[in-house]
Amino acid sequence: MSNTDNSCSVCKGVGTILCEDCWGDAQIDCHECHGSGTIDTETENPVVCPTCNGTQVINCPHCDGTGRTRCFRCTGNSVEGK
Repeated sequence: MSNTDNSCSVCKGVGTILCEDCWGDAQIDCHECHGSGTIDTETENPVVCPTCNGTQVINCPHCDGTGRTRCFRCTGNSVEGK
């Protein structure tokens, strides 16, 4: 039996795996405002976080907001080493 007949042992033949940063949610708490949506300034007047635009989350940098990443073993084609 050749290696091409076996499904990837990591992604189980699906070709993608869950994002290790967001675990499939596609977003994570903003690193700059720590999920608050605002940044405190020295004048005590909070400003909208420029990184998340006040949404409190940013797209996951690992999966680009998709919630999934390609399998690193089979490179997304469901066959290891290809």
